[in-house]
Amino acid sequence: IRPGYESSQPRNLTNAYGTLYFTANDGAYGEELWKINKNGEAEIVEDILAGSESSGPSDLLSVHGSLYFTATNSGTLL
Repeated sequence: IRPGYESSQPRNLTNAYGTLYFTANDGAYGEELWKINKNGEAEIVEDILAGSESSGPSDLLSVHGSLYFTATNSGTLL
């Protein structure tokens, strides 16, 4: 996601119905939720906390093919 010596620090790898979801920081959006698309490329799911601040998604959990997680949006835990 972020090439070079600054790692995007992918974490929380979770399989939800055959799609790999994870958290990472690309340097532009902060730490957000990402997934691997059908072409095998990483793509951001959504910039939950708009801009360069991190929403800090965590606690990723797959239940019957649905993904659940916690994140922060403007100081509010979602």
